[in-house]
Amino acid sequence: MYCHKCGTQVNGDMRFCPKCGTALSIDPAQRPAELAGTGEEPDEHEPSKLKKWWDKSSTSKRVLGVIVAAAVTIPAVILLISFLREFGYLLLGLLIVASFVIIIVKGNQEERSEAKKTIIHIALWGVAIFAAVILFATNTDFFTDLVKPGASVREAHLSQYSETVTVEEAFDDFFENEKWSTYKENGYSYVSFNGVCEYLGDKVDARVIFKITGENFVVDRLDINGVEQSDILLYALLAKVYEKY
Repeated sequence: MYCHKCGTQVNGDMRFCPKCGTALSIDPAQRPAELAGTGEEPDEHEPSKLKKWWDKSSTSKRVLGVIVAAAVTIPAVILLISFLREFGYLLLGLLIVASFVIIIVKGNQEERSEAKKTIIHIALWGVAIFAAVILFATNTDFFTDLVKPGASVREAHLSQYSETVTVEEAFDDFFENEKWSTYKENGYSYVSFNGVCEYLGDKVDARVIFKITGENFVVDRLDINGVEQSDILLYALLAKVYEKY
């Protein structure tokens, strides 16, 4: 048999000419018996080992193979999901850092410039967020007072009068036009309550001052219409406030 292009003699079972690489036409008589006379070309792709095994195996072996594959795959997927849940943010951060490094090292001038600007912006935002977290963590009372002044007193209990009713609940129920505020004086923190109540048959402006002592507080004094009252009157007023409880 000869190559129809360059004339080189070739073996009858060759598909390509060894000299010029031209595809050789195959005589139908030389084709595999199962394809001869069918007009089909032989399959040039070798079946995969998995397909060969699947075709030759019995149903029981196939089922066993699927079970083994599932036993290996499912734990691997679970481990991957667990890893991503634990270290997903870390992995994402590493990928972002790696992408910036690649851009800086291999990118053009414009890409490197944009990457550097982005890194600076991210760093500034990171510093700002970190500073805000530290500030909030070390000044929780300050931020709490901004939202709810005197929360440490308002949400607490005067146990000698009631262990279930908070100071705020009792005072809001007894007084009108309630207002809470905080201030500092002589190194101490104070919580001030202002409200209107009835005193000797008249409506008066009452002011109750609470003094913060560490994690506790005490009722410091009572003012009626701006005049400081005695401790006797202070405790009499508190007894009246909690009378219904």
